[in-house]
Amino acid sequence: MRRLDGKVLMVTGATRGIGLAAAERLGAEGARLVLTARGESDGRDVEARLRKAGADAVFVPADMTDAEGPVTVVETAVARYGRLDGAFNNVGGVVAPGRPADIDVAGWMAELELNLNSVFYCLRAQLPALLPRAGARWSTTLRSLGRAGSAV
Repeated sequence: MRRLDGKVLMVTGATRGIGLAAAERLGAEGARLVLTARGESDGRDVEARLRKAGADAVFVPADMTDAEGPVTVVETAVARYGRLDGAFNNVGGVVAPGRPADIDVAGWMAELELNLNSVFYCLRAQLPALLPRAGARWSTTLRSLGRAGSAV
C-alpha cells in the first residue's frame, strides 16, 4: 500500500524543479494530483508523463499571482475528486535579482507577488476545502487564534 493512496493534493509550480519532483513523488505514493503552472504545454506534458507512470493526475493552467488562479484549481479538485486533502504551494523564484539599492519598485512588487502573495492566494482558496477535512483540531486552533487577535 502506498502512503498517499486516494489523497487529493494540489501542486503549484508543477512543471519543473522542486514542484515537478514533488509531483512525481506524490504520484508514486498514490496521491491524486491536481497540478498547476502557467505553461499549459509543459503542464500537459507533465500530466501525460505522470499518467503514463500510473498516477491519477490532472493539469489546470493557472497563474498563482492572480487571486482567481488558485480558486480555479481548487474548484477543479473538488469537482473532479470531491475534496482537497492537502497542497504543496511551491510557486516562487527570483524576479528582480540584484542588490536592494538596484531593484526598482516594480521589481520589488513582482517579487512580493510571486513569492508572498501567491501563497496567500493559494491558502485563501484552499482553506475552505481543507478545513472540513481537518476536523475539530483546526476549528479549535482557529478559534484560539481569533481570541488572540489574529485575523484568520
